Amino acid sequence: GFLVTGSWVRRPQFWAFCKSRLLRVLPGYTVCVVLTALVLGPILTTLSIRDYYSHPETWGYIWGNMHFTAMQLRWSLPGVFTTNPLPNIVNGSLWTLPAEMQMYLWLALLGLIGLFKRPAVASLALIGLIFSTVKFPGWCSEFLLAEYLHMAGLFMTGALFYLNAQRIRINSILLAALCLLCFLLRDTPRHGYLLGLTIVYATLWFAYIPKISSAWIRGDYSYGLYLWS
Repeated sequence: GFLVTGSWVRRPQFWAFCKSRLLRVLPGYTVCVVLTALVLGPILTTLSIRDYYSHPETWGYIWGNMHFTAMQLRWSLPGVFTTNPLPNIVNGSLWTLPAEMQMYLWLALLGLIGLFKRPAVASLALIGLIFSTVKFPGWCSEFLLAEYLHMAGLFMTGALFYLNAQRIRINSILLAALCLLCFLLRDTPRHGYLLGLTIVYATLWFAYIPKISSAWIRGDYSYGLYLWS
């Protein structure tokens, strides 16, 4: 949410934004899905190669996962990982992709109506949307699957942080205080909200504290690192 909002603000053009998002995800995702089904699967399956390639589930894995919809996602390949503690799940990370693509689209639509030209108004709108995902999940589920609502809240919190980046200080003391509050309120109803805020702040702290990021992370990692997990 933080990075993608920055992408729109720097270049507020709907089609250019959509093209950039697709180029960020689609090539690496396509290669990952195809190689998983046609290379990794045959190596690990308990079926014969002939049975594996003739099985409809093999091709359904590719076809279903290229739809970017939660209802079409496919998790298993025939005879692959059947004895794992969580059996038949080939790449669990894929479950976030439909939510991710929907968040990109909603953010682009908010940008298209000019919301991000007025950061104060945009911030109020994002706060309202974040509040809605928590307090009115039934209404929000009309636009996004219920299991994606918490992710949407985190995404919009990242967007809110970007719009107010000049006002937000990233420091270790505040992060420690948030972590302590999370611990103290761990058995209360408000723990989930505070945890979401702490996760966002901790992610930005890790990214922007130079001694941490420069020492532990070298290079510019793409979204493909997550897809290929």
